[in-house]
Amino acid sequence: MSIRPHGVSRTFACRGGRDVVTSGGMTIIHIAAALIEDASGRVLLVRKAGTRFFMQAGGKIEPGEDAATALCRELEEEIGLVVSPADLRPLGHFDAPAANEPDHRVDAHVFHLRTGHDPVPAAEIEEVIWVDPAAPIPLPVAPLTRDHILPCWREMGTEPRSGRRSFRSVFPSPLERGEG
Repeated sequence: MSIRPHGVSRTFACRGGRDVVTSGGMTIIHIAAALIEDASGRVLLVRKAGTRFFMQAGGKIEPGEDAATALCRELEEEIGLVVSPADLRPLGHFDAPAANEPDHRVDAHVFHLRTGHDPVPAAEIEEVIWVDPAAPIPLPVAPLTRDHILPCWREMGTEPRSGRRSFRSVFPSPLERGEG
């Protein structure tokens, strides 16, 4: 897979676990992140210790890992959520300025996950909050979340019975696909 970083005229290979410094001086950080939705349609945001921006749970893709495996590892480390790659539904691949690292961008593989898990902050996570993504969020939010993930959520369809927004019709779970 390759990416075209913002403001760079060359395409660089996306290699899990390796930051790539571009000719423009930007460092690309390869990550996996989750849009985690609860049964009420709220979305989980996390804040790392010593930072001010809220964002999706997730983190760097280590060498030899694929994005889904990396995300499963990060979710367990950061919020105590144990899932398998089969539980994740691909949402998209996005590029955005890094929230906490100047002169860095994130190359993010984003997945959707619905859960009833009560997240517990661990590792570098200092705070977790559930927010209504359809309402204005009065907190500092990372560019990836603000510019890509929440708008993507807002563009998705609604469940016919409840009228509540959901990825269910677009990204059926393994159980809904008859695999569980």
